[in-house]
This record gives sequence, structure tokens and C-alpha cells, in this order.
Amino acid sequence: MDRFPYYNPRHGVPKRGRDETEIEMEKHRERQRQMEKQRQIQMEKHRERQREIQNEKHKERQREIQRFRKELEKEMVKKTVAAAAAAEGPSPAQSLRRGELLGEKADFLKQFTSLNTKIRASKDVAERAIAQHEKDKEEKRRLEEKYSKILAELGRIPAELSSLGGVMLTSGRDIVKNQKVGGVIKHEGGDVTKLEAGNIIRGEGEEVTIKEEEEGDMI
Repeated sequence: MDRFPYYNPRHGVPKRGRDETEIEMEKHRERQRQMEKQRQIQMEKHRERQREIQNEKHKERQREIQRFRKELEKEMVKKTVAAAAAAEGPSPAQSLRRGELLGEKADFLKQFTSLNTKIRASKDVAERAIAQHEKDKEEKRRLEEKYSKILAELGRIPAELSSLGGVMLTSGRDIVKNQKVGGVIKHEGGDVTKLEAGNIIRGEGEEVTIKEEEEGDMI
């Protein structure tokens, strides 16, 4: 047996053991074997999981098929029973009940017809009322515009009244309405700033009534 199995010709000196490179390579190969083993284990687990999933899907499909078959069987039984009953004809109780149901159906149809007529009539009335309402609103808007123009024009005209029966009325604001009834001048809508002669009856707010000394009724 060779006394020096490991010989390094580069240095010309025999060595008694493996060099570090071979040791590292052996460690690397061992790590590779371990990694391959782990990979094989992971792959086996993955395949096992896939088989379980496939089995679950297969079982679910089988359960769906069973439910469908049961429902189909129930429908077939119902159709068979209905066909047999139709072949035999309705029983006396069924015939009586059918007559009652037909009568109730006719009553409901009459009620539906009456209600539909009322609904259409009330709808027409509501539509006409809405149209009249809009028309009245438009008319009111036009009147308000005319009234505003009248007030604006009155504001541009000096508000001064001639003397009646020795009484002079001068207003510092717009006069909206003046009336003479039985020797009495009634002024509405403004404040009186100057009064001369006569008996004066003055109220609160925007109304002043002037009465002459000799005659007339107070308003």
C-alpha cells in the first residue's frame, strides 16, 4: 500500500490527507444533496395537496350530481302524480273549491278595473289642477310686475294733495291710496308730515283719518 496516497506534484512534497479544496467540495455536495432532498419533500407535499384538492372537487361534483338526481326524481314523482290526478279528474271537493276561487278571481278583476278608472280620473284632475296652479302663478307674476311699475312711477311723482275744506295734507312718503267719503279724506300707505286746520284723528301705523269740523263721517 502506498504510504503517501495524497501527493502534490506542484510542491513536490507528499501530504498525508485531503486538501481543503476537496473538503469544501465534499461539503458543497452534501449541501446539494440536502437541498435536493428538501426539494423532493416539498414537491411530494405539493403533489399530495394537489391530490387532496382534486379529491375534494371530485367529491363536490359527486354531491352535486346526487342532489340533481334527487331533485329530478322529485319532479318526476310530482309530474306522475299530477298526470294520474288529471286522468282521474278533480274530486268533488276540488271542483267546489275551484268554483269558489273562480268567483273570487272575478271579484278581484272588477275591483282592479274600478280602481284603475279612479286612478286615471284622479290623475287627470291632478294634472289639470297643476296646470291651473302654474297658470295662476304666472298671472300673479305679471300682476306683481305691473304693480311694481306703478309703485315706481308713483315714487317719481310728488305726493301732494290740494286743500279740501280748509285742510291741507302733505306726505313725506309715497301715497298709495286717497279716498274722500262724506267730506273725510282717508290716507293709507304713508306717513303724514304736515297737517293744517280741521279736526285730526290719527291712528297707529300707516293710516291717518282727517275729519272736517262741520260735517262728514269718520272712516
